Amino acid sequence: MNLVVMMLLDYIADPQISPVDYMIATYILKHDTEIADMTISVFADLLHVSCSQISRFVRHIGFSSFSDFKESLLYHGNPKRHSLVQRGMDCSDFQQHLHEDIDYFYEHFDYTQCVAFVDMLLSVEDIALFGLLNSENNVR
Repeated sequence: MNLVVMMLLDYIADPQISPVDYMIATYILKHDTEIADMTISVFADLLHVSCSQISRFVRHIGFSSFSDFKESLLYHGNPKRHSLVQRGMDCSDFQQHLHEDIDYFYEHFDYTQCVAFVDMLLSVEDIALFGLLNSENNVR
């Protein structure tokens, strides 16, 4: 399942969600393929909210901008990226997508930040873990 869709489903399950955020999230869930071609102003006008409300929404769910959100929605939502081999499709398509995924990782992974993060984790006495979906199952 699309990671962004999973995040949105988890977000709308929160009883504290605002009515506007709920409306934005449910619209995205119903029309995820249409959003890729929209600007933030077109999307805001469609939902009768402000551009700043859309910006706050995407930042609240963990994205830096509407463009970043759309890129993730498209990237993680591409049905051809997942389970190609299980669907009996050509392995060369699967290999191509796998190669793209690895390239994407190397373009966006900052090893120095990872090292700094691990060093910080090792330097503290107690750590509290938070996450999405069923992450509480991993904390024992």
